Amino acid sequence: MITLKTPVADLTRVGQSVAGKLKRLNILTVEDLIFWYPFRYDDFSRLKKIAALQPGEIATVKGKIELLETKRSPRKKMTITECFLSDDSGSVKAVWFRQPFIAKTLRNNDEVYFSGKVDGDLFNLFFKNPAYEKVRAETAHTARIVPIYPLTEGLSQKQLRFLIRQALPAASQLAEWLPPALLREYNLPALQKSLINIHFPENQKILDESVKRLKFDELLELHLQNYLLKKDLDAGLAEPVKFNKTATQSIVANLGFKLTNAQRKAAWQILLDMSKDKPMNRLVEGDVGSGKTVVAALAAANTALSGLQTAVLAPTEILAAQHFKTFKDILKAVDCNLALVTSSQRLVVNTQSGQVSGLSKAKIYRSIAEGEIDLTIGTQAIIQAGLTFKNLALTIIDEQHRFGVEQRKTLRNKSGNAKTTPHLLSLTATPIPRTLALTVYGDLHLSVIEELPPGRKKPLTQLVDDAGRKIDRTDFPPT
Repeated sequence: MITLKTPVADLTRVGQSVAGKLKRLNILTVEDLIFWYPFRYDDFSRLKKIAALQPGEIATVKGKIELLETKRSPRKKMTITECFLSDDSGSVKAVWFRQPFIAKTLRNNDEVYFSGKVDGDLFNLFFKNPAYEKVRAETAHTARIVPIYPLTEGLSQKQLRFLIRQALPAASQLAEWLPPALLREYNLPALQKSLINIHFPENQKILDESVKRLKFDELLELHLQNYLLKKDLDAGLAEPVKFNKTATQSIVANLGFKLTNAQRKAAWQILLDMSKDKPMNRLVEGDVGSGKTVVAALAAANTALSGLQTAVLAPTEILAAQHFKTFKDILKAVDCNLALVTSSQRLVVNTQSGQVSGLSKAKIYRSIAEGEIDLTIGTQAIIQAGLTFKNLALTIIDEQHRFGVEQRKTLRNKSGNAKTTPHLLSLTATPIPRTLALTVYGDLHLSVIEELPPGRKKPLTQLVDDAGRKIDRTDFPPT
């Protein structure tokens, strides 16, 4: 009997090779297959008579195979499989390239469905590489709304559909987690039915209902996560960070440029939050070049001047190294010790001396644990490895959009004081409407830096199609 925890390797037609490809998609069990949703669908559900086909349309036809043969192209030496499909209205040609196995799968007089784009003109219509399937009570690849899944190299849509169809009976083992009253109130189908119909819906209406149910589940789960986060924050304590007016003014005076009003406002909102004994949870949103890093550096400086530590988590090692240099330059007006900790680099610097030196992993970890390092910069791996802090009071997350209860607990356990939770400051260049930000991030406060420093050009974000992707080769002289 197939269960939710049955390994995919135990399913029919899954050998070691296919299991390895599924593993690349993080599909290890039957349950993983059930929750591997399609990202789009091809609607092959409307059958047409062959005589009614029009060039350029996506269509499904049903008929009998005639004149099936495989030959080799005289020029490119590729295999070409051809046949005609006939119904009571006429016939149409189908051509497959480099698929010689089709001649072994299909036979003359087989009754099949063909689905795909109709090529040619009114006088010479044909299908090129159509999806095909022998006529049976239930189809998976033609004559229906067909699911299209994310794949990996060497794995086909047909293989994945075959495996998911095997896995779907186990969906009945999943418990319905929504109460009946809620299902009735929002007119939602049962979870088990929705999971089956998200893969193989009988029609568009059933598909839409299933999508609605599963989206409802995701949104409700998000709100429950935010509730737990709010509950955690309300119950938590944080180390208050004192505002050092003199040092902050000194840092700003040595920047070499004037802070915008939006930067000043965001910095003041952050410093006010951090002065309280409740954990801050604030998101700073602003375009690339708007000056979010300076605002974060002012928060880190006040933390260090209060005798407490800061961790900056960047999404990549390159960005971590860039932050290390930027923070070093911004904070040169105060006496701070900075560390860069990545898999390839372990550096320390004093902001006033400016002398950068390398340390061994053991030494830099010990310096952080003993409180000698005021500001540690690295990827999110620094909170997952064997690194601990003496008195971590502020965590700055760059472009890491979700930082929930479990991550906060990890930080709390590494912060040097399990009774306090570090303040959390998130930075993002992704434009998020306020209402959406509150929905996605829950009980957080939002600061928006909506103006760029004088002289900076506004970043341009646009979608460019293939035809518009032209490169000026004068920028790339031949070597």
